[in-house]
Amino acid sequence: MTQPGRRAPGLWVAWKWTVCRLRSVWGIEVWRSGLDTVARRTITASGDEMGDTDNYTDLRGSRLTSGLSDEQVQALAGISLCRKLKDNEKLFQEGETDDALYVITSGKMAVTRNVGGGEEVTLHILSAGDLAGEMGFVGGRPHSASMRAIGSPTVCSFNRADFEALVENDPWLVYRVMKNIVQVGHDILHRMNAQFVEMSNYISHQHGRY
Repeated sequence: MTQPGRRAPGLWVAWKWTVCRLRSVWGIEVWRSGLDTVARRTITASGDEMGDTDNYTDLRGSRLTSGLSDEQVQALAGISLCRKLKDNEKLFQEGETDDALYVITSGKMAVTRNVGGGEEVTLHILSAGDLAGEMGFVGGRPHSASMRAIGSPTVCSFNRADFEALVENDPWLVYRVMKNIVQVGHDILHRMNAQFVEMSNYISHQHGRY
């Protein structure tokens, strides 16, 4: 483990590579710790308390924390906030800008885009373990799609400033999380591409040979 205050070799090169890679493969977004501050209140967007939630347990089971030690997951949990959404509630709206990364820890979220006339189309369904808001978190870009709750999913989030503050004490945590963001982004993109091919084939069969 790198000593506190020292940068991991190649960390900032890896960070720059991560940003470029996300920009190249991710056309749409489908999402100050104390180690003892792990459990927080789960709240809805309106601010109503919904009971205690264990951020550590939620994040430990996520692909975002793959390869992290328990201590590193605790540090990440310390800067996170978990929310239980209501059915059809918007996590964020297309065109909005924020610097948070969203981790779906339970349930499902629909990725939607506005096609005009007040109509929205669903591009993809995200489930537990998936991420949202990557491009806003990494590069400050506006959300190119909206996220809508299906049922009552739980979503944990943390902002870029709090995450970057972890680099002084544990730069490898930041490096590994960024690698996981790229990997999860690739997996979601692969699923979306497969879905697009399946839909294209269906349309071809309906209006072509069949």
